[in-house]
Amino acid sequence: MDLGFILLGLALIGAVIFLVAQPFLERHSLRERPPRAADDLTAEREGILIALRDLDFDHSTGKLTDDDHAAQRTQLLARGAKVLKQLDALGGTVPDDDVESAIERAVAARRKGSAAQPAPLTSAVARCPTCRAEVRAADRFCASCGGALARVCAQCAAPLAAGDQFCGACGAAVADQAEL
Repeated sequence: MDLGFILLGLALIGAVIFLVAQPFLERHSLRERPPRAADDLTAEREGILIALRDLDFDHSTGKLTDDDHAAQRTQLLARGAKVLKQLDALGGTVPDDDVESAIERAVAARRKGSAAQPAPLTSAVARCPTCRAEVRAADRFCASCGGALARVCAQCAAPLAAGDQFCGACGAAVADQAEL
């Protein structure tokens, strides 16, 4: 055998050993991270939320009386409020690597962006289904033909279904209107 092939084989074996050992080395470094106080509080918060869910389920299935449910729920809520206050004092409710916190940050950023949008337009234009005349979205009856108009969003003039509280097209809150 040639010396080059032997060295190439040893290099290949060394690379394979390194690739196989790498996950074990990374896992070891993760274990060395000291536990934070927020981690324990977050785990306790999750436990309280699970206990509340189970308590409500037991009450809905008839396993708990109304009095027992109210007493236990009050205790869990008080304990949960105490944990949340402790988490707030530490400067965060969940660890940074938590998926839920990433979602909450994304929602907060989205809300900040939408807060800069102008107020809903009360004069958005729609069309009468009977005579096709332009009408304001806030109008209930067509000025041209007097026909009843379907509910539309005051922001974007998209049609609304009965009982909608938010527009399906733009997400704007639907003003309280009597059902047609």
